[in-house]
Amino acid sequence: MYVLELLIFFVAAAIQAYVGFGYAIFSIPLLLLFVGRDYQAAVVVCNITFLLQSGIMTASVLRHIRVIEVLAVGGLVPVGAWLTNATAFAAMDQPLIRFAFASAFGAYLIYIAQQFLRRWESSASSASPALDAEETPHADSGSIPDESSEHQSRLSPVLRCFLSLLTGFVTGATGVVSGTTGPPLIAYGRFRHWDEEHIRIFLQPVFCWSALSSCVGYWWQGHRSPSFAALNSVVASPSVFGYAVSVALGTGLGLWLQMTSIRNKQKRDSFRWYFYQILRLLGVLMILQQLVSWIVGNQ
Repeated sequence: MYVLELLIFFVAAAIQAYVGFGYAIFSIPLLLLFVGRDYQAAVVVCNITFLLQSGIMTASVLRHIRVIEVLAVGGLVPVGAWLTNATAFAAMDQPLIRFAFASAFGAYLIYIAQQFLRRWESSASSASPALDAEETPHADSGSIPDESSEHQSRLSPVLRCFLSLLTGFVTGATGVVSGTTGPPLIAYGRFRHWDEEHIRIFLQPVFCWSALSSCVGYWWQGHRSPSFAALNSVVASPSVFGYAVSVALGTGLGLWLQMTSIRNKQKRDSFRWYFYQILRLLGVLMILQQLVSWIVGNQ
């Protein structure tokens, strides 16, 4: 089972490094289905390993990070998580709430991917530049489109600030309820009309901060909580070194694939196609994750 866990984290880290998201959505259902961990332990182990993965990813894109954007969204992630834990959500039927959240966000991810892929097929068949006009590819692997390409004039600074804070709060709440923080952030990036690489760069420091705050929260809950017990069992075990190696190797593979796929326009287009194919798959997996956790929890 341990080897299977290492393989799951390796593949999850490679996916996360390649497209910028998907670590928890991919790994948690597989940990529940094939490794036999309960939902709480799966989320905790995923967060611990994800902290390392997102730290590596943040370091790899550090010079391209827009600090104000990250702070505006990331600042309220712990607040959303804390308030969700402290309110009625914690006392209600959590599997049902998780399933509702996951279904909504999973369906939205599938919708985003399907809309893009439909336009992609239409553009490819007619050789129309309409798609490129809406989402212009970046010039190189590290570039980010200029603010003027994001139609920022349509959004007032106050509205942008409000949306950023709201996204951070919802991200924290979603992390508590469903175990994953990616969907609200991806939806925010798409609303801002960012391209795939901009979204990918933006996500990494927010993910890292979210994973760090989650691990601190597990420790803060105290010795009697299941989260702390799961955290302690992983950190105090020699297996943590295997997790670290698996995540590091998977991240390295994903970064290599990502860099080699965007060296020319044809490969950049291929990267965008894979980006949305994986996004659609992860939307399905997000819904499946909650179904599996509900089934496992009722056995």
